[in-house]
Amino acid sequence: MKTNVLIVEDEVMIANVIQMYVESADYVCVGIAIDYEEALEILEQGNVDIALLDVNISGTQKGTELAHYINAHYHIPIVFLTAYSDRKTIEEIKNTLPFGYLKKPIEKDNLLVLMEIAINNFTKKQQTTNEKITLKIGKETYQFSGQELIEFFK
Repeated sequence: MKTNVLIVEDEVMIANVIQMYVESADYVCVGIAIDYEEALEILEQGNVDIALLDVNISGTQKGTELAHYINAHYHIPIVFLTAYSDRKTIEEIKNTLPFGYLKKPIEKDNLLVLMEIAINNFTKKQQTTNEKITLKIGKETYQFSGQELIEFFK
């Protein structure tokens, strides 16, 4: 099964290069969005496995805001691709708990390795959160998945 990639980048030439890199490695680009709203339209189709986000995108909302939305509503890894590495931007990115960050200009090999690692780490994290936890209270035994406990305590 091929991995479906969403690219959120407002510079069309850069987005096209990223798409070329992604597709050369047998990933499927399911869409390129230049802003928050377009990204949501693509996400709502339900076939995105990983999101590659720029921090500064067209419109009033930033890529970091989109990342928070994705984290709350979709269970997919996020990777940031951006030209910015100032302390404020890095803190904003860190607060979204991404699975990676790559500073522009993007090199093909670096992007593909980062994507592979992000997908691997995300998959392992999902497996861990889906493991059952057994609680014995008195004579009763209860089993919960890690994900159920995470959702309960949100």
